[in-house]
Amino acid sequence: MKKYLYLFVVIIVLCGFGYWLLNHVNDDLGSKQIEAKIKKVTGPTDIVKQIELTSKKQVSEEVSAERIAKSEGISDLEKVQIREWQEERGYPQFMDDGSIITSPYESYESEILVKLAEQQEPKALQILGDRSLRAGDFDSATKYYLSAAVFGYTKNLVDIGNIHAFKYKKAKNAAEEKSSAIAALSWYKLAKMRGDIQVSTAKSLAGIDMSLSENEKQTVRNRANELYDSLQKQRKKLGLDNFDNAYPKALEKIFNKKAE
Repeated sequence: MKKYLYLFVVIIVLCGFGYWLLNHVNDDLGSKQIEAKIKKVTGPTDIVKQIELTSKKQVSEEVSAERIAKSEGISDLEKVQIREWQEERGYPQFMDDGSIITSPYESYESEILVKLAEQQEPKALQILGDRSLRAGDFDSATKYYLSAAVFGYTKNLVDIGNIHAFKYKKAKNAAEEKSSAIAALSWYKLAKMRGDIQVSTAKSLAGIDMSLSENEKQTVRNRANELYDSLQKQRKKLGLDNFDNAYPKALEKIFNKKAE
């Protein structure tokens, strides 16, 4: 009798384990299928890949600029000033060997970054924008980039310009092409108004070779001015001072031009 009772208990335990294992495997497969669907939906599109490629090229140009700075006799103090300015404007920082210094924020969960963004932390806003961009959500990316720009980041103005520049390249008709070109140039113009000389690198890489009429050029200037005023108003609402558009004069030696 005890033998049969023992076998009965063993069978019950095995059945229970089998049921748990089956459900565990199904749940695991289900979660993997969901993850696959998310990756399929939010994975990088062609435009995202192109924007990221341009960003890498732009970073490469900036590294080269650091090396040029050494060869053209820019002082150590000027180098420090350039790096401080780049950091204030949202540009990546580099080691002496040219490798990028990764921000600790890059490892943070998005939920934590959102809380930091609510505390007016531009780096958190920038990274949220980058993640939205990689997910193909250009509207959210633009929103985060704009918020970072309110707090002084100009790199994100260039990033928004890059989004429109690649929409220009993917335009399906002449009207879309013209609209995207004007939008991209307006954002690049705004970055220059903010004293960002480095926008020249992104603008040249964008490859917008469309000829604009005088009226269209004026439209670019008007839009840039409107965007500038809008960002300035948002700063005032937050109790911040007017934008500081100054930049280290040593940058003029590197890029061989002045900001506006």
